[in-house]
Amino acid sequence: MQALRGIRNSHSWLPLLPILVLYCISMPVTITDYDAAEFVIIAAKGGIGHPPGYPFYLLILHLAKIFSDLFSLIPLLSAVSVACTFLSVLLIFSLTRAVSRDLDSAIIGVYGVYLTAVVWRAATGIEPFALNLFLASLCLYSGWKCLHNVDQPKLQRFWFVILGMSFGLSFCNHHSMAFMLPFAAIIWWACSENRIVCLTFFIIGAGIGLVPLVYFFSSLADGAFVWGDWSVPMDRFLTHVLRREYGTFSLSADLQGYWYNALSYFGQSLPIFFSYILCPFVLHGVFLMIKGLRGSDDNYKENYFTFGILISIFFTGIVFIALFSIPSDAFGKSIAERFFALPIMLMAFPISLSYKRLKMKLRSRGLGRVFVIIVIVFHVLTQFPEADRKEETFFDLHIRNTFSLVEDNAVVIVDSDPDYIGLLYGQQILNLNAGAVIIMEGMWNAEWYRRNVIHQLGLEDSASPGFLSLSSVGAKIENPVYTMGSFQSKLASVYPNSYPVGPLRRWTKSKEKIPDILQLFEINKKIFLEQLSFPADMEVDKLTQWECSVLRHYQYTWWFLEKEFWEKDQKKNAYFCSKYRSFFE
Repeated sequence: MQALRGIRNSHSWLPLLPILVLYCISMPVTITDYDAAEFVIIAAKGGIGHPPGYPFYLLILHLAKIFSDLFSLIPLLSAVSVACTFLSVLLIFSLTRAVSRDLDSAIIGVYGVYLTAVVWRAATGIEPFALNLFLASLCLYSGWKCLHNVDQPKLQRFWFVILGMSFGLSFCNHHSMAFMLPFAAIIWWACSENRIVCLTFFIIGAGIGLVPLVYFFSSLADGAFVWGDWSVPMDRFLTHVLRREYGTFSLSADLQGYWYNALSYFGQSLPIFFSYILCPFVLHGVFLMIKGLRGSDDNYKENYFTFGILISIFFTGIVFIALFSIPSDAFGKSIAERFFALPIMLMAFPISLSYKRLKMKLRSRGLGRVFVIIVIVFHVLTQFPEADRKEETFFDLHIRNTFSLVEDNAVVIVDSDPDYIGLLYGQQILNLNAGAVIIMEGMWNAEWYRRNVIHQLGLEDSASPGFLSLSSVGAKIENPVYTMGSFQSKLASVYPNSYPVGPLRRWTKSKEKIPDILQLFEINKKIFLEQLSFPADMEVDKLTQWECSVLRHYQYTWWFLEKEFWEKDQKKNAYFCSKYRSFFE
């Protein structure tokens, strides 16, 4: 019987394989959203990412690139996130099974959190969030091992080293893990007989985990995309890893809003992420965990661990999220949403404990299994449409559309991250129009960035570029100038005339002739119908917020033409423009 039980337990992770399969079939085929384009550029050609730099994640991407001759770059780098998340699945499954002492409860807990759309998208995206989930899982797993090896000092010290490493490596990846430090403190306090020794080994582990910081001083840091002026490496290093340009405790750059917006959105999103059906399990499970803390001292190990989980949910799900000052619009919410994955992962524990209590009342193992299957299938069907990245191709097409319209020596000025990093990706990875100069208007205040642009344009450096405005630089160049965004007034003194060309605006100096409104109408009609590409059967309401953020450029062209035609009382053309504009709304 013992042998049979051992065989059964050794294969107990097999029910988790469908999670891996679902991740694989929903991986992206083109560039994904947010910072993915930046990380792909650095993985392929070296460089330093935006603060805090994510050196551990970038080192892993560089290692994965070894296999780029065998696999396409986007699926390959997405597979890194899939692997990190599935390792996290295995660790959390082991923990929830140990806590609940029930296989079915562990399964529903893991499926419940790892197939929420927000965690699912983290698992297939090219960003550091999947690695963050793995490191958080490693933190929890090593904490459990520290508690359960009190009678084996050498083994306990080893796990305190691993616990410290999880935080050191997280500092080299994503700083949100700092909000798991209360968990580590609780585990350390529980080891009352060896606190000094345990703290020492924790610090040793944390120091080992900081080794990836050497990335900033390696040859890999000299590449196609380098954020910041690294001419004085140590000064820049401290500024970078502490995110001083953003504000160390400001989690979203250049967004204006209120701290409660992200918290409110998190609360509103939880029922949706859990497909509503799992919400009662989360609430009931949290209640059971709090109630269980009042148990006997015989279960002190489980009590300390449970208390650590509850504190972690509070700090990662409330305190951390409250640090976001985001607007209440959809794009601001989508930025904060990616950070919800960590607290949601922790909710595997209350779900599993709640289901175990339900299973005990059902008194039927078969009925319990049927219930688990029904819940999981419903959850997958509900979350898959939001989690699937295969059909998200519009951002890639937008990049190609833009470069198809500009000359080889053009200057393209943009005001948003999607356009800026997307066009750089087009140049560096898709090999589109390498001669064009892409300028991010929002970064112009940074002197290191101005110097880089002025050098790229081949202008004289003697004019103290630290004080040059964007318009004064524009006055010095003869290249064709295009913009995407809402900052036209900064160029109006140099370029008095402009007109829409596809998703762009072409700016002309006074001596240049611009097409009249009918010519613009025919030019753009031909561009949109023959030259630009869009996803087959594109439906705007199915696009991501990232894709919608670039859709506005296409909408603007037809709004501009419609307004001009109404002013000239050309109703037929105005109606045509209105109809075409509505396609992008």
